Amino acid sequence: MEVKEKVIQILTDVTANEYKKIFHDGMPANAKLQLLTSESMLALIFIASIEDEFGIEFEDDEVDMTFFNSIDGVAEKIQKYL
Repeated sequence: MEVKEKVIQILTDVTANEYKKIFHDGMPANAKLQLLTSESMLALIFIASIEDEFGIEFEDDEVDMTFFNSIDGVAEKIQKYL
């Protein structure tokens, strides 16, 4: 599975269940990612899940509001560590 596909799967898993009213199934991945910033605990879970999945740790200054702009951008940041 490609990095981008894994990121989308992690995002889908994090925003599932009790958050389905906010992050509905038809919502594009980039829209979910951008909306994630309004749910700070979910944003932290998303980042921790990515770090666990890929065995990496982002620098603090890498995870700002621009981190959540696009799935491609997240995948690029991950690729730097692989």
